[in-house]
This record gives sequence, structure tokens and C-alpha cells, in this order.
Amino acid sequence: MFLLEENYTKMIPINKLRLAVAVIVLASAIFALIYYHGNLTANAIKEQQEQEYYENWLPENCNCLEKERIKCVDGFELVGNLCRNEAEKTFTNVLKACSKYSCEDEGTTYIFNKENQKWESVEK
Repeated sequence: MFLLEENYTKMIPINKLRLAVAVIVLASAIFALIYYHGNLTANAIKEQQEQEYYENWLPENCNCLEKERIKCVDGFELVGNLCRNEAEKTFTNVLKACSKYSCEDEGTTYIFNKENQKWESVEK
């Protein structure tokens, strides 16, 4: 009986140590996940603002070279080859927007990447 009590008292500190390590690992994982998610959100917002900036800046400061990009009027979304507004149950034709700009002042050409829906700069 004495051996059992001695083994039991030795096991208690080990279990407390395991619990402490598990809590530390779990807290670290939660902190890392929150930090990583915050960075992803910040980067997504930054990219969206950058693309909105290009949408406004390029037409005013550069020359359109190609109109290959398809877009819809605000409130409509592209469905196949038409623009559709679900709320109003209406549709309209798509608009051809500029897909390539040449900026002479900068010596840069901007091309709209259809796959990732982003403007990309190409040095001349």
C-alpha cells in the first residue's frame, strides 16, 4: 500500500506540468491564429484600397490601349455574358472597360489580370 501512495504523489506533479505545458501551447496557438487572421484582413483591405485607387487614377492619368475587361454597372453582378440585379430582377448588357493603360509620365504600362482581378504594372 505504501508503494501505491508514493507513486500517486509522484504522478501529481507530472500531471500539473503536463497541464501547464498544454495551456501554454494552447494559448500560444490561439494568439498566433488571432495575429495571423489580423494580418490577412489588413492585407486584404490594403489590396482592395490599392485596386480602387487604380480604378480612379488610371483613367485620369493614362491612355487606354485595350478594352478587353468586362464589368457591370454598380448594383449589377456579372452572370455569364450579362449583368444581373437580383433585387430588382433585371439584367443589362456588359460594359467593355479598359484592360491596359499606358502611362507616359511614369514609363509604365498597367495590365488588368483577369485571373486574380488585379491591376499589375509592367515596366516599359
